[in-house]
Amino acid sequence: ELSYQATNDLLFMGDWGYVDTHTEDSDVLTFYNGLAVRRVPRNNAGLEMRYQVSHGWARGLFFTADGSYTSKSLVNLGSGKSLIPGPAGTTSGSTSSMYYVPSLNETYATGKDPKQTGEVKITATPFINAPFPGSGALPYPSEPANASINFPMSALGQPLPLANPSVPGVYVGEAEGVFVDDGREFNFNAPYALFDVGTGYSWTTGHFKHTIQVNIKNLLNRKYTYGSGVPGNPFQVLVSYYLDY
Repeated sequence: ELSYQATNDLLFMGDWGYVDTHTEDSDVLTFYNGLAVRRVPRNNAGLEMRYQVSHGWARGLFFTADGSYTSKSLVNLGSGKSLIPGPAGTTSGSTSSMYYVPSLNETYATGKDPKQTGEVKITATPFINAPFPGSGALPYPSEPANASINFPMSALGQPLPLANPSVPGVYVGEAEGVFVDDGREFNFNAPYALFDVGTGYSWTTGHFKHTIQVNIKNLLNRKYTYGSGVPGNPFQVLVSYYLDY
């Protein structure tokens, strides 16, 4: 931050911030590991000017102007795409076929559990364990890179064991998927610069100080987004009145 009092009436102020961030451990959203932290711009800067008339007939009149710059930031678009590995479908052209039916701590990969009347269907598909482009980490670190996973995996990233090694399709445990990148990790809020101007007048009556002010925000009506891709405020005119004792 810096400030410079050019004259008794003219003041300049400025600031600059730099934040170099990366995601170290994003829990189950491992495709974010190694990328910049979402919604955090690397650079932000601002410059402000205030001119205050302190003598003569216009005493109490003041003018302000400021500009700010924000560099690009990774959009927070949520959790990515969840994929659940499993065998290919038996129907021509179909890749999804797995049914997970909780019953007696068993998961059935195909067919229906005769002991369970309420069937829970979760779509599954063969899964290629390709490294994430951002960090190079594997969706399932316990499996080889680029391996085809066509069996259910646990929440800890381990293959579910067969309930009976001689009986295919029946697994012990609860099958879980993994969140993978789908392009959203390359969506950024574009850098933008905003300019504001304002003017106002202050006067006193007895023990009270009055200030009326008119501010124009986003003077050039710049289109921008921030955070989760939310549109920023457009051109605005704000009128305010302050009363201090």
